[in-house]
Amino acid sequence: MEYKKLLLVCVLAIMTTVCAMAETIIIDNKSGDFVITGSWSTGSFAGYHVTDYRHTATVTGSATASASWFPTFESAGTYEVAVWYVQGINRPTDAHFTINHSGGLSSTVYVDQTTSGSQWVVLGSYSFPASGGSVVVSNLSSVAGKAVIADAVRFVRTGTTYGDAYQGMWIFSWGLGFLSEAQTDDMISVARTNYLNAILPEVRKVGDAYYISATEPFASNIAPGYTDPLADIITKAHDTSGGKQYIEVHAWIVPYRVWKDSLGTPPLDHVLSEHPEWQGQTNTGVTSDGSQYIDPGHPEVLDYLIDVVTEIVQNYDVDGIHFDYFRYPGTQWGYNPTAIARFNALYGKTGQPATNDPDFSDFRRDQIRHLGRKAYAAVKAIDWDCKMSAATIQWGSCPADFTQSSAYASIFQDWVGFMSEGILDINVLMNYKREHVSSQAADYRDWAQLLASSKAGRHAINGPGVYLNSIHNSITQILYGLDLPGIDGTNIYVYHMTNRDGDPADDFWYTMRADCYTQRRPVPGASWLDTPTFGILRGTVTGDGSALDGITVTLSNGVTGTSNTDGTGFYAFLQLNPGSNYTATTSSAGFLDQAKNFNITAGTVTTLDFALSSPTPTPTLTPTPTPTPTPTPTPTSTPTPTPTSTPTPLPVSLIVEDAWGAPGSIDQPVQISLENTVDVAEVEFTLTDIPNWLTAVDANITSRTQDFSVWATDDGISVSVVIVGDPVPALIEPGTGPICTLYYDVDSTATVCTDVDMQLSNYIAIDEYANSIPVIPFDGLFKIGTKGDLDGDDDCDLFDILRQINIVLSKPPPPTPCEQWAGNMDDDSDVDLFDVLTLIDCILGRTECVCASELVGIAKEEREDQEASETEASIIESAENALSIPIELSNKELLTGLFFTISHIPEGLNLRAIKLPEGLEGFHVDFNKVGHEVRVILVSISGELIAAGDAQIMDLVFEASGKKIRGRRGFGVLTNIQAADEENKPVKARLKIQKKK
Repeated sequence: MEYKKLLLVCVLAIMTTVCAMAETIIIDNKSGDFVITGSWSTGSFAGYHVTDYRHTATVTGSATASASWFPTFESAGTYEVAVWYVQGINRPTDAHFTINHSGGLSSTVYVDQTTSGSQWVVLGSYSFPASGGSVVVSNLSSVAGKAVIADAVRFVRTGTTYGDAYQGMWIFSWGLGFLSEAQTDDMISVARTNYLNAILPEVRKVGDAYYISATEPFASNIAPGYTDPLADIITKAHDTSGGKQYIEVHAWIVPYRVWKDSLGTPPLDHVLSEHPEWQGQTNTGVTSDGSQYIDPGHPEVLDYLIDVVTEIVQNYDVDGIHFDYFRYPGTQWGYNPTAIARFNALYGKTGQPATNDPDFSDFRRDQIRHLGRKAYAAVKAIDWDCKMSAATIQWGSCPADFTQSSAYASIFQDWVGFMSEGILDINVLMNYKREHVSSQAADYRDWAQLLASSKAGRHAINGPGVYLNSIHNSITQILYGLDLPGIDGTNIYVYHMTNRDGDPADDFWYTMRADCYTQRRPVPGASWLDTPTFGILRGTVTGDGSALDGITVTLSNGVTGTSNTDGTGFYAFLQLNPGSNYTATTSSAGFLDQAKNFNITAGTVTTLDFALSSPTPTPTLTPTPTPTPTPTPTPTSTPTPTPTSTPTPLPVSLIVEDAWGAPGSIDQPVQISLENTVDVAEVEFTLTDIPNWLTAVDANITSRTQDFSVWATDDGISVSVVIVGDPVPALIEPGTGPICTLYYDVDSTATVCTDVDMQLSNYIAIDEYANSIPVIPFDGLFKIGTKGDLDGDDDCDLFDILRQINIVLSKPPPPTPCEQWAGNMDDDSDVDLFDVLTLIDCILGRTECVCASELVGIAKEEREDQEASETEASIIESAENALSIPIELSNKELLTGLFFTISHIPEGLNLRAIKLPEGLEGFHVDFNKVGHEVRVILVSISGELIAAGDAQIMDLVFEASGKKIRGRRGFGVLTNIQAADEENKPVKARLKIQKKK
């Protein structure tokens, strides 16, 4: 496998010096750039990336076999060449490695392969042309009959150095990580063994606490007796006794998502139970998309979240606070009544704003910014050295203008602005892209470059999604980030799932230690914290004792700037130069202006509050007049005015009457209806800014209801639409004309798929004064192809998973082209069990994807907190080459049969007889590796849920008391099986592991 880092032109805005070129290429024996001649065998012991290397017998005299590695470089230069091999007593002491480099020159280096194996052995540095050269090993030796090894070669451009860098990982709290002391011990051991210097444990996932809290309830999926996971993590990560490395602990918290429907009803001491008035909702009043939220625009939510943050920083020696889901769920969210009332008061509007109202978009961006600003000042006031970071979004392709990105425009997360204002010390980009999909590989690099160029003097960490990639491709992405000027390290997602292929985690870490996290490194120094040159000013503005919202505080007298207050009256300036006798002024209608002087000291937080008051009127004595009689006037008749007719605006709406096409069709007809257009004889539907993948057919609407067709082959494109009259290109209504936008939102790359409905959303009308006027709300009626939505019902749920499983198992009816496409989550050549796992992760919110729906009750790790009985299941000895495991479930008389679907099957694990008919007999497994974790879905044979309204996902974990089970014989273990009884309560069955005697 070749790992090639693209050479970057050093145009990053933050760079003031010429950057050194960096490039690393690794060619394994599996790569297309590896060529052999003669007879070679494949070894199965631990070579580069654990297994698979080549070997052949040595000869004397003339070589009869050779292996060659052919690099291609971004530009000519000098490269250090190193080789990897597996040592052994039967190896040659003079393996002939010939390096063919610039000018037709060659150099031969003799390598003793009996020693120094399983690491990079440097052959020297050589000059290569851009077209590359080669490294060749032959089977020539002074002694015949030895086994010469050909495995991997690494080329590193001279001057490529990796200094201090973050070497970290996320550890989520939905499953394996730190739910017991044993898990924490294992996790810390993995971190230390593999030279990690920072870990990010998720200590607040859904309004709960994995620490001792007076604010929020203790998390329910923690092992009994494990009373304070965060304290235990910090103690063990910070332990430097015996020469251990110090590991930073950044407390990962999710602020706004506070519950998942799959968990049932929140407990009484949960924030949603205590404050239902804080709950977030959409423009249509929906309060859940499978998850539930508290609204960022509610002032009391802001204060509550600051309490959550400060409680952690005050009581625990954390090295940082790390925000996730630091955003809105989407454009349709943010309609909590209190938030809307604030918005209307601030912007002088009434009613409910449209989802695409630019003012409302700005308002929502401000709410996320307000939390960041207030939290940053609060954290620094307690512990200046405690770092604040956020996991930021990079959905889709990276636009030239960041304001056109999904992060900025759709979920209102302006992370470029966060960095420039100083709201974050570290930006950790969730750069989750599949390297094996060429468009995503390019997106990965574009986003990494934007991350580096927008760091604004702070730290930028690249966060690859290793769970989406093979181990080799993850190394490619990580090394790209390390070679990129401005990137300060790597944080991998995620600890419990290190690759897409089911390879053991040890394989991943083995390769990481060889190529990426190669040694102990300190985290990069943060000069703005270590030797600060600025201070922070914060405070509140009240009027007659009440918080004033949206009030401007202005600085003068040696320092300038403005800051607006949030809903709690809070304001802050986060990067002020030290100095004395500065002035801050604020004013608000109905209150007396106020100015105050203040001083700024580097590395400290100064608090300056304003309490405005209403002016007190001066009483004036008014003499009492003498009354004078007034004559009564003679009444006169008043003519009744003739009412003036007011023209009634004619709203125009676009309605999809029937958007379902025939299976496999290419052109997709969509019917458009125009309402209230009685004065218009003919209307033309005009598409503008049409990308090359979209073709519109029959766009002329010659009657009030007319079909037109489209052909779409890509995603993430916005298309403008203008509706005008015909034949005269006039507006539909005199003075008005709707301008619409078509958003095509599918996770597809050059895939034609029209066998699903399409969506037209987010359109506005413009009146004669160029003001936007509300039109009939429009969201969700014109959508083309959603990944994971196999049944075309506009969501992703259990039934899509079941259909996906049927495709995998080739159960009738055969899939339509679009079912095949929608089920293929990773865009490879087929729909397989890994696609099932990917869709499950999407539905559970473990990764961002098109599917927004949450699957109720589906996650094992989300249900372990519920009351569950345990049923011990016996283990029956297997036949000659298979292991039979019987399954026992409570209330099985309710079921006619069960169906076990195993996804993400690792190499070395084979399954037989996984259909369980009546009687619930066992299924067979063959395996020769241990430590695998396999997802299982349990449904009835007929494809129905095992209990009405519910289904479960289980983990099969194959373990053993020994390091390896040899000869494909032994007992396996099936752990944490969850079924449901007639009352939808989970039931566990657990199989313990034994090594076969």
